[in-house]
Amino acid sequence: MVVENFEIGIIGAGDMGMLYAQRFQQAGYVVNLCDTPERHTELQSKHKDLGLNILRDGYAVSRRSDLIIYSVPAVVINSAVEKYGRATKVGAIVAGQTSVKTPEVQAFLDHLPDDTHIVTCHSMHGPNISTRGQPLAIIRVRSSDEHYERAVHALEALESRMIFLTYEEHDRITADTQAATHLSFISLGTAWSLQGYHPWLNPQFISGINNVKVAMALRIYASKWHVYAGLAIMNPLAKRQISCYVESMTTLYKWMVAGNRQEFRTLIHDAADFVFGRDRSHKKIMLDDDVLQQLSLSQVPDEMSRPNSHLSLLSAAVCWYKMRMSPYDNLVCQTPPFRMWLGIVEYLFCDHEMLEQSIETALEDRYTQAEDLVFYTAVTGWGQCIELGSFDGYRERFEKTAEFLRPKLEQGKDLSTMILKKLTNGEAQASRMTVSETVLAQSPAVAAPTAVNTPWEDGQPLWVFGYGSIIYRVDFPIEDQVFGYIHSRKRAFLQKSHDHRGTPTRPGRVCTLIPHTEWNSMFPCDPADPDAVCWGMAYKVQSGMEQQVKQHLDFREKDGYTEDFVDVFVEQSKGPVVQKVLVYVGVSDNPSFAGPSTLDETARVIAGAEGPSGTNREYLFKLCDSLRLHHPRALDPYLAELETLVRMYVASDKHALQ
Repeated sequence: MVVENFEIGIIGAGDMGMLYAQRFQQAGYVVNLCDTPERHTELQSKHKDLGLNILRDGYAVSRRSDLIIYSVPAVVINSAVEKYGRATKVGAIVAGQTSVKTPEVQAFLDHLPDDTHIVTCHSMHGPNISTRGQPLAIIRVRSSDEHYERAVHALEALESRMIFLTYEEHDRITADTQAATHLSFISLGTAWSLQGYHPWLNPQFISGINNVKVAMALRIYASKWHVYAGLAIMNPLAKRQISCYVESMTTLYKWMVAGNRQEFRTLIHDAADFVFGRDRSHKKIMLDDDVLQQLSLSQVPDEMSRPNSHLSLLSAAVCWYKMRMSPYDNLVCQTPPFRMWLGIVEYLFCDHEMLEQSIETALEDRYTQAEDLVFYTAVTGWGQCIELGSFDGYRERFEKTAEFLRPKLEQGKDLSTMILKKLTNGEAQASRMTVSETVLAQSPAVAAPTAVNTPWEDGQPLWVFGYGSIIYRVDFPIEDQVFGYIHSRKRAFLQKSHDHRGTPTRPGRVCTLIPHTEWNSMFPCDPADPDAVCWGMAYKVQSGMEQQVKQHLDFREKDGYTEDFVDVFVEQSKGPVVQKVLVYVGVSDNPSFAGPSTLDETARVIAGAEGPSGTNREYLFKLCDSLRLHHPRALDPYLAELETLVRMYVASDKHALQ
């Protein structure tokens, strides 16, 4: 529902600004739009039938709008806010749409009046992709609760998947997901330009994952130069990853030409094991051959294709390995190009035969080594340009390459857009299926946990509510999910973990759910808030897999957990959106229940415990991060305080005194 007498202003009528303006106007909002004063007449004529208020400049937009969105390049955000910020309507909300938030937020804090509410955002996709269902970062910087809710409500018109972050988290995630991706694609384009050939005519780039490289590089070069320049140059975390990518690629190339076969192979396989695991038979992105072939721009027959070392992809995996970063951790904030990039890296590394061919080609094929020398030159050149922070140099290199690739830019952009849309529509089903039927069938047979009530029967749809590790580690196939909450239960780290986050001699602590009445009897000095809820994720198990998933979860939750069933709600729902949802609970009379413990005692245990699944603190930190990502109020005070204590003990190493 549109808020009455609430006008939205957009400063900057570029592609993203126009996308936003039209979505808000279609939702029923009054939209005030401007670009530079020189474009005022042009915009009035061009967009006269769109129902938008085309105003002269940012002063006019700022004076009358209740939500003002700066849709300008990161390189000019400070000057734009400095110029127009003084005209901001009293009590208005201001947001930005740049890809790097640290300088944007600083510009807002430096130049906006003190009564301005700052709730910024970032649609993590380009203007050729619909906002519907795509990730939208929401960042609360300075606002009252009322104005924050107004901003979120207005942004709901985009129908995006909202992710709630701090601006520091945003910049870290965008660096992790976009920096090396962007460097790889623009370097490929520059390498082709330096050699003077178009990739769709080169036998090394005419089939399979090579089609993705070509189409996505063309997509980037069909955009404006500043789209990625701001991220690369103004985000210090991006520079760190770019430097690591250059270093990884340099190491691999030196070993290729020096004939260091064993070192090359060892590094590639170590990176593969770290990023994709030792069992690489089950892909998560699930690119298939049909998708890859649809991207082809070449008229050269596939049988004429030459082997390729895929040095750009090998370097990406080694970069992630060296930074100890799992690219899958950031899929919640994925951009479409990053998902495609991760998809083709995964495709290569999960195909043993293709990976071996890639390694052998890199080490033995002199033609490929000569080709990769030019790629090496392009990568190091771009790396130096970004390290120097030269926007002029970046623009000159970018536009020179774009001009060389111009004959196929639009066709490449159209093809990649088609495939990205196909993946976006299909991944809601396929990409969530993280464990195959084969894996589930191999789960050991165990006695099922005792059920408090059993409304689910085999053959019926099965929903599972995750409130701990299942939120961020879904290891069973699903076909739908809902982030919501349950009533009258408090999440607490009062369950011992002997088999995952601890050992039999030194158990860790993991989550369970405590009924409010039971909590109050255990902690009379800290009674539960009767209105508090427990947030988590409800997953609908893939149809036909219910019994296998149930057996798998029974084994996963075997250390003292009991079945229960709950109703799941979402905000503003009059009743439950999903009923009779399976949840695993460690009740207070189970052998692994830790009993009443102070937060300090619990924090000391978590800081020091470790088990087969990893450190106990990792479990807590990933849970807290996941809750923050999904909803601004999902992280309750108990978890927030516990996280603070554990981080303090880890930093000071006080847990060694236990």
